[in-house]
Amino acid sequence: IESTASTDMTNMIHQLKDVVHEYEFLNEVTLRPEILREVPFNTGNTAAAYDGKPCVATAMAALRGMSRALRDVRASTGLPLRGIMGAIGRDFGLLELAANRVVTWAVTGYHIFTTYPQTLMPFNDPWYGPSGPLVRLSAFGKPITINEFNCGELFAPAFENRIGAPMTETCLRSMARHLKSLTTQRIAAVESIYFYDLLDAPAPEKPAPENHAGLMYDLSRPKVQLYLATAFAGGALSAVERSEIAKRGLLSESEIDAMRTVPAGR
Repeated sequence: IESTASTDMTNMIHQLKDVVHEYEFLNEVTLRPEILREVPFNTGNTAAAYDGKPCVATAMAALRGMSRALRDVRASTGLPLRGIMGAIGRDFGLLELAANRVVTWAVTGYHIFTTYPQTLMPFNDPWYGPSGPLVRLSAFGKPITINEFNCGELFAPAFENRIGAPMTETCLRSMARHLKSLTTQRIAAVESIYFYDLLDAPAPEKPAPENHAGLMYDLSRPKVQLYLATAFAGGALSAVERSEIAKRGLLSESEIDAMRTVPAGR
C-alpha cells in the first residue's frame, strides 16, 4: 500500500508540480467510512484512539507513501513543494499517530465551521480536550492553515441563504467574530485561511447543506460574505460594499481601512 501510494503520488505531482506546490494528504481522512467504523467522529482526541485499528493502519501506510513521494520529488526538482496533513473537529489523535508513524508534512491543516455563540477558536474549551484547537495544532511545530472556513450556521436545516434573513445574518456575525479572533490571536502561527466555498452549487451538483456555502450565489451575484472575506484579506471594496459590512456592525470603517494591504515599496 505504501509503495503504491508513493508511485501514484509521484506520478500525480510530476503532472502538476509546475502549477501546484501544496498537496493535502487524504482530505478529511477521519471521515472516511472505514475509519469512522473504527473511530467515530470526534472521539479521536489522542493517538491511542487510532492505534491498533486495521483500517487506520492501512491509511497510515498510504499517508507515508504520499508524504515520501512529495519529499522525494521536492528533493529531485528543488521546487518548494509542501504537504498538508489536516484534522477536523477534535480528532487530533490522527495527527499524533501520523507523526509517530513517520508521516511527514510541512503545514498542519484544520477545517472549522463555528457558530456565533461559540468562543472563537475556543482556546480553552474542554470539549476539545485539555486545550483549544490552536494549541493542539501548534504542538506539531508547523505553520497552520485553516483550509476550510465558514460559519457553522449554514449546516442548520433552517439556513435561509438569503441576505437579511435571521440565520444568514447570524452567519455573517459568526464569520466576523471568528475571523477577528483568528487574525488577532498570538497562540498559533496561522499562515492562511481558505473560505469554503467560492460559489453556491445547487443540487444535484452538491447536496445540502454544502450547496449553499458559497461566498457568491454565482459569478454575477456576490454575497455580503464575499465583502467580509475581501475586507479581512486587505482587498479593495466599493463604498456600497463597505457600507454593507459597517451597517451590520461586522467591522467598522476604521477596521476595514486598517486591514488594507500595504502597496509594495511602502
